[in-house]
Amino acid sequence: MDRGDVTVWIDQVRAFAERSLRELSGNRIMLFWAFVFPSVMYLLSVELGPTDTGSIQRAVMAVANGMFGSMFVCLFIFGEQLVTDVEDQRYEVYRALPIHPFADLMGRMVSVLCFAFGAFASTLFVAALTGASFDLHGVSSVLITVVAGTLCCVLWMVVAVPVVVVTEDERYAGFITTGIAVGTFMLTGYNGVLPALFPFEEWLLNYLPNALPTRLLVSHLVDVDQSVAIELSRAALPTNTAYLGLLMGYAVVCLTVGSAVFHRSLYKRGEWS
Repeated sequence: MDRGDVTVWIDQVRAFAERSLRELSGNRIMLFWAFVFPSVMYLLSVELGPTDTGSIQRAVMAVANGMFGSMFVCLFIFGEQLVTDVEDQRYEVYRALPIHPFADLMGRMVSVLCFAFGAFASTLFVAALTGASFDLHGVSSVLITVVAGTLCCVLWMVVAVPVVVVTEDERYAGFITTGIAVGTFMLTGYNGVLPALFPFEEWLLNYLPNALPTRLLVSHLVDVDQSVAIELSRAALPTNTAYLGLLMGYAVVCLTVGSAVFHRSLYKRGEWS
């Protein structure tokens, strides 16, 4: 790309992001799923869950449910908006225009990423109001939280792309993306914070794309005391920065594959634009 192409690409990213944010912000149902549902899940987890509900335990469960909320936003809301455009045949028009497919994808991701971070932050806010105790370990904790959260969100938004491409139906796409979010959350022991509930070898939790970022954030946002550490240490927390590199690798691979699917299936183009 020359400088002019880059400018056009950035303008298209901005246009898709603004349009997506405008639609999502005006949709009360989507606002509920993003900013209320994760907090409700957190409250249910601490009241009905299998663990005690001290301040540290509440903080750990808040991070787990906040990450679940972000995953849900990235899968369900991203997929819902994309499949709606497919059903409305907007891509019949987009294919005839000089649109960069990757700009379309990135614009959508930017807007949904804002909602995903909002879901995470609102869950932690509710947790703090209900007695959860958080403890940032310095500026590095903030940076790692932002980077790990972004990489995790990119990964799960990409997962929604083939679901939309295969189903091309709002009802089925919503059912599948919801199933993926809830299923991975429950099967991995609340995103890896309750290893005893994980049915496989517990060390695998540090390599799963939902449990890894959750456990990484727990290690940087919560001052884990001895009782909680015993539970979490069934699989050692991923404190090494190499785990962040692993998460980045997951995101890059998924984004590459997802972009190819986006180009070929939605824009019917065999080459990247």
